[in-house]
Amino acid sequence: MALCAVVAALLALNSLGCGGSSLAVYKEKALEIHGGTADRLSSIFEVFSETDFGEDPEGSMALLESALGEGKDVASDSYAELKALQVPSEAESVQAELLDFYGRLEERFGELEREAASLDIEDLTAVMDFVENLQTLQDLGDEGMELTEELERL
Repeated sequence: MALCAVVAALLALNSLGCGGSSLAVYKEKALEIHGGTADRLSSIFEVFSETDFGEDPEGSMALLESALGEGKDVASDSYAELKALQVPSEAESVQAELLDFYGRLEERFGELEREAASLDIEDLTAVMDFVENLQTLQDLGDEGMELTEELERL
């Protein structure tokens, strides 16, 4: 999965060690935050893929709502951690993209959490539409991978 690639890249960077320049320090910290977020989100995405509405629709929806709330919290935490970093001028554009990304990720998790809370699980069409909407999070995950590549190029 794409998130696993983020973790592998981060481990490789950690083994190389980063120098003492402000850009290198920023890069290391930003990759650490971004990779940690990927780890936390991968377990949330597993919940999405393992949810079976056929056996226990109410329990499945409650599990999804909880996972979506956790995802929103993860995105919010990552945003705050990134915002607290000292950003060298060479990394300002990447930092702006990261903050925009995490803001949109938090917003999307929140939208899906509210949608899940109001979903009529008896309406199979609505449930299927909701499950399709979860794909938008994977699309954002792909964007997150692109940001990892941008950070690595710093």
